[in-house]
Amino acid sequence: MTSVDPVISLREHRSAEHELTRQQVAALQATASKLIRLEVTAVTDRYRVVAGSVVGAANVAGVQVLVRPKIPLRNLLYLLGAGYDDIRWWEETFPYDREQELLPAFLAFFTRSLQRALGVGLLRTYRWEEERLPTIRGRLDFTEHLRRPGHDLPIACRYEEFTADNQLNRYLRAAVRRALFVPDVPAALRRVLQAELVRFEEVEDTVVRVDALDGYVHTRLDDHYRTPLALARILLAGGTIADRRGSTGAGTFAIDMNRLFENFVAERLRRYLAPAFVLQREPVTALDVDRKVRTKPDIVLRRRDGTLAYVADVKYKLSGTGFARNPDYYQLLAYATMMNQPEGMLIYHDAGGDDPLPTRISVRNSPVSITTYRLDLGGDPGAVEQQLRDLAACIREQVESSPDAIAVQGSSIEWLRGRRLTPAARPRR
Repeated sequence: MTSVDPVISLREHRSAEHELTRQQVAALQATASKLIRLEVTAVTDRYRVVAGSVVGAANVAGVQVLVRPKIPLRNLLYLLGAGYDDIRWWEETFPYDREQELLPAFLAFFTRSLQRALGVGLLRTYRWEEERLPTIRGRLDFTEHLRRPGHDLPIACRYEEFTADNQLNRYLRAAVRRALFVPDVPAALRRVLQAELVRFEEVEDTVVRVDALDGYVHTRLDDHYRTPLALARILLAGGTIADRRGSTGAGTFAIDMNRLFENFVAERLRRYLAPAFVLQREPVTALDVDRKVRTKPDIVLRRRDGTLAYVADVKYKLSGTGFARNPDYYQLLAYATMMNQPEGMLIYHDAGGDDPLPTRISVRNSPVSITTYRLDLGGDPGAVEQQLRDLAACIREQVESSPDAIAVQGSSIEWLRGRRLTPAARPRR
């Protein structure tokens, strides 16, 4: 009889062989395909389980799958909460020494982010209401009265309601409810989530689309909702799946490290390069003259007057050398040529290669140069933040030194070597 492994634990981009039944294989392929890939081996009922860049957890058909990030857990949560400025808050409010599992850590972090955002109460907004009332409220709705002449009471009124039942609160309420259905939530954390759900009592309980707030522009009135909403999206996208045929539960939770790293870098550069430059995320542009081939660079910088200033691509793929991968060079070369820029940058997650300094290449028969910049996510959040400040200053220096596109061959590599990894900012390995 096959000996089934109850727990499959992997680091991202790693693999291991495990004994699985055919029923478990089918369930894992249907539910946990975001996290792992299963490959057949020469041994019957033995499979190679391969993890990619998606981390998280799944509880399917009696098998628990855990894919852990290569970066420290505290740094993963730091990337998730990029909207917060106070780095000390991470140390003070999260027990890194006790919480080592990703799913409980994420749910605890989401809960505390929510508590922090709701510390002054639910966000309230004005909303127009139309209804018939026994007395006048707001203004008379003459259009409604003309539809039903002769009906004096109740009075058709139109008024503004200052309410907490708005789009942002509905989204957070849906995320809290989803969190309560995630398998294996610690009892203490479940009680806290239930208490938070009570806060949303006056908010309508509706089904929300995961992408309902994609592209939403925050204002100073709701900026404190930024991080819990971002975490809520991950929670809603991961989801919980119930087995309709019985009581067996199947839960999944996944974080795409590729997307997370891209969003984190873009958010920080947007902050550090403002107000001199406006950062665009994945703008759709045409590669060819006839505008038939569409491209989406990760980061495009524009000056305040709207002119193009710089282009960069962000890659989480682990690089063990100081050079990028060939397809990434080709891709960025196309972007820089298309946008008439003298230099482009590939921003990588640092895998701890021999040479931590950036590298630069000059393309043959082309005025374009490409710099590879590697961010080390293994240090403490303060060191990571300093690297991002240096990166933003480097890009600003390069843009200001070559304002006329393809006219100046100056490169940021010398500036980077002199400033990026100073002794004070060099992260500990």
